[in-house]
Amino acid sequence: MQAPCVALAAFLVIIKLEVAQKAASDEETSLSKLAKVDFLGTGLLGSAIVAITGLLDQGGKSFAWNSWLAALMGGGGLLLLISFVIVEAFVAKEPIFNLRILRRPNVATSYTIAFLQITAQLGMLFSIPLYFQVTENASTTASGVHLVPAVVGNTVGGLLAGGFIGKTGRYKALLILAGLIASISYVLLYFFWNGHTSSWESLYIFPGGIGTGIASASAFIAMTALLAPEEMAMATAGYMLLVSFAMTAGVTTSNSVLGMEFQRQLRRNLRGSGSEKVIRRAMANAGYISQLKGQLREIVLDCYLSGLKQTYIVSFLCSIGAAFFGLFIRHHQL
Repeated sequence: MQAPCVALAAFLVIIKLEVAQKAASDEETSLSKLAKVDFLGTGLLGSAIVAITGLLDQGGKSFAWNSWLAALMGGGGLLLLISFVIVEAFVAKEPIFNLRILRRPNVATSYTIAFLQITAQLGMLFSIPLYFQVTENASTTASGVHLVPAVVGNTVGGLLAGGFIGKTGRYKALLILAGLIASISYVLLYFFWNGHTSSWESLYIFPGGIGTGIASASAFIAMTALLAPEEMAMATAGYMLLVSFAMTAGVTTSNSVLGMEFQRQLRRNLRGSGSEKVIRRAMANAGYISQLKGQLREIVLDCYLSGLKQTYIVSFLCSIGAAFFGLFIRHHQL
C-alpha cells in the first residue's frame, strides 16, 4: 500500500518542484560529479544504524546482553559511528552530513528533543495493540483502532503549535510543555491499564499524541529559526534521518524491554514441570497467552502486563527528558 503513495509523491516532485540549477562547468563530467558523492559516509552511517537497531531488537532474546555477539554488535555500531564522524569531518569532499551544522544554535538540542519524543510515542504505539490482543483477544484490526486517539492527538498538537507560534512568535515554552503533556499518557497507562480497559480509557493516549505533535512542530521551527537559508537543507535532512531512526528505536527498545521483563517475571512466577515449555511459547507468540485457561492464564497475563508497564516507564522518561532539553533551547522572536 505504500508503493503507490511513494510513486505519487515522486511524480509530484518531478512535475511541480522548481529548483534553480547552477551553471555546470564544461570541465565537470558525470564521472567527476559521481566522485563527489559521499558513498563512504553513507555506507558507514547505514551500517551503524543496522548494527545498533539489530542490537536493540534482538538483545535479550536471540542472545544475552552480556554475550560476545551483543558486545560485537554494540562495539561495531559504535566504531562505525566514530568512523562516520571522522570521514565526514576530514575525508569527504562533500559530506552527506556536515557535522558543523550541529554547532549552530538549537540544532543539536532540537534533534535531541525530537528523537526522545518520537521514541516515546513509537514505544507506546508498539505496546498498545499488544495490550488489547493479550487482554481481550482482540484482532489486529480491532486492537489497531485503539491507536486512533494518539494519531488524532498528533494532528491536533501540530495545529495548536503552528497556531500559537504564528500568533506569538514563541516556541521555547511549547517544547517544555510538550514533554510534560505527553508524560501524562504514560502515567495513566502505568497505573490504570491493568488488564480490564474500557473504550473510554483508550483516550489516555491522547495527551501523548498531542505532546508529540507539539514537540515535532516546535522543534523543527526552533531548529530553523536561527539558520541561514543555505543551511536549512542539511539541517532538515539530519532532522528527518533522526526522526526515522527514533521510530525504529522506539519500537525496538520497547520490544526489548517488554521481552526482558516478561521473561524475568515468567521465570519468577512459573515453577514445575512444563513451565519451560510455557515460557518458551509465551515468549515466541503473544497470541499463545489468550489460549491459556484458568490460573495459568492469570499468571502469564500478569507477567506480560508487568513487561508492558516497563515500556511505559521508558516512554515517560523519554518525554520528561525532552521537556528538560527544552530548557536549553535558545529563543529567537519570530
